[in-house]
This record gives sequence, C-alpha cells and structure tokens, in this order.
Amino acid sequence: MATDGDKTRAGQALAKARVLVVEPDIETARNLVRVLMRKGYDVQHAEDPENALNAIRGSHPKVILIDATL
Repeated sequence: MATDGDKTRAGQALAKARVLVVEPDIETARNLVRVLMRKGYDVQHAEDPENALNAIRGSHPKVILIDATL
C-alpha cells in the first residue's frame, strides 16, 4: 500500500514532467499552459502539427495534449 510520502514523491516526479500542448486556438492554449505551469509541469506549446513534431524531436515530452480536430 502506498504511503503519503510515496504519493507525494510520485506527484513531484510527474509534476516535473515535460508536457506539449498542441492547440491552434491561442486563448485555449494560454489557459492550458497556465494551469499546467501552476501545477509545476514544464510546458511547451505548438500551434500546428509541424511545430508539434519539431517540439517532440527537440524536447521529448512525457505527455502530449493535442486538439482532436488537428
């Protein structure tokens, strides 16, 4: 069974993870980035698939949030 210390360490490790937000709408992207940064994530934003691929190659994000309409 996980202890509170285990949960805290796991949360801290995840919170430092690099996240790529792929979102063409600037306002939506700004809101997502703001929330994720407040939670401690290292966040990058790409507006389109081409820039997203460049970001993936360059920074190797652990999580990618992508607009489903792209």
